[in-house]
Amino acid sequence: MGSLTESAVSLLDGLVEVPEASWRSSRWRLSDTVAVMNYDGGDRDNPRRMTLVWSHGEAGHGQVQAALDGLRGLPDALATR
Repeated sequence: MGSLTESAVSLLDGLVEVPEASWRSSRWRLSDTVAVMNYDGGDRDNPRRMTLVWSHGEAGHGQVQAALDGLRGLPDALATR
């Protein structure tokens, strides 16, 4: 994993791959309270991977916040692997 966001996403429980919403350069995962989209952007000379996270209601927000809080205090090398 190459980003802090993706590292936090790996701590979220219950995310299920949604192949019918995913395509060659994107990947969608959903739970009842969180949606995550990974997207390959940029160009050949400057490729980049973006991760967007949406939460639904207090439960989703709390789940995302807990995942981010779980990364606090970890060395940078561990938090972004």
